[in-house]
Amino acid sequence: MKKEVIYQNKALITFTLSGYHTAVSIIQKEVDALKDTGLKINDDILLDLMFNSGLHTKELAERQINEEAGKFALTAMKSQFLEQMQPLLSQIETAQSNVKAAMHVSGHSHSATLNADHFIIKDLRVSLVDDLEHIITDAHTNYADTPDKIEVLKRAKRLKQEIEDFEAFLRSRGDVLHPVGGVSIWGGALYAGDILLVNTKGGKCNIAIQPHVIDMLYSKQPHDN
Repeated sequence: MKKEVIYQNKALITFTLSGYHTAVSIIQKEVDALKDTGLKINDDILLDLMFNSGLHTKELAERQINEEAGKFALTAMKSQFLEQMQPLLSQIETAQSNVKAAMHVSGHSHSATLNADHFIIKDLRVSLVDDLEHIITDAHTNYADTPDKIEVLKRAKRLKQEIEDFEAFLRSRGDVLHPVGGVSIWGGALYAGDILLVNTKGGKCNIAIQPHVIDMLYSKQPHDN
């Protein structure tokens, strides 16, 4: 399972979800990779790297800044970080109200919620995780056997499996999880920001998937570089 972050200059950063356990080394590797592209390492990009590699608490981020400031000349960011942190977290928290589906993960169980009016795509109503099965069942029942149908079924099954895998990862992390700017799954077909992860009290995590993600199930090309 891959995570991908894409910047305006098309520099692509890829790392695995297991990177949560080795976030410091990942930051170093990703900064090195960015240097190879000739991209200037600025505060915004470092924040993006932090939020997409597991450094999503103030304490961890400050420690990382202290450790890496000399190496990457990031001293200026240290004084700015506390100012920038709260607005970023607020944006992430309020993003829940803007997405169309959310799966709530708690302990060893989960439930999927959906406002059905938000999701009507080719007459299929979609929620996550369990309701992805609806795509599969409905397509088998109501749609003719065409290459497009086969492709939709394949993508739906793959997305459902990878979300379930990701859910298991979240459960294994429990209360360790904190707000993250974006998490990408589905073999790299999604980019950061497609899926938002927000920590809530009691160790519950909300996974919110942007509506265009479901559109991608029906797209011939999941994404363009």
